[in-house]
Amino acid sequence: MAHHLGTDGIADSAPNETGRFPDANGHLTESYILTHGSLMATARRTTTRTTWIWAGMAIVLLLVFYLVHLATRTTLPIRVAVVERSSLKSTTPTNGKVEPTSNFEAHAPFPGVVKALYVHEGDRGQAAFADG
Repeated sequence: MAHHLGTDGIADSAPNETGRFPDANGHLTESYILTHGSLMATARRTTTRTTWIWAGMAIVLLLVFYLVHLATRTTLPIRVAVVERSSLKSTTPTNGKVEPTSNFEAHAPFPGVVKALYVHEGDRGQAAFADG
């Protein structure tokens, strides 16, 4: 095995045909950078690829949650009626005892006494809201 010695008496660092370098004792060793260089070069690419995979999975997960929310949300029914003037008095002819379908007892939220009534049956009032 022939070694090339440099001007300082230390073996040259030029690789032989197998890609090995002679060390200070003349033994052939492999270069870490040359033997593991492919791993070192792909570490950044693997990290970037992993980041894109995680970001893609997060976007897909958010999209799934949003679609499930849209599919399962409840809608509130909105009832609309045309305004018309009518009597609030309602009569029902019957030939027996009138009983409510469900008992309801009206209570004031606070105790008090009604001292006077300013409105009587058949009275008309002014409109609270005027158009235009």
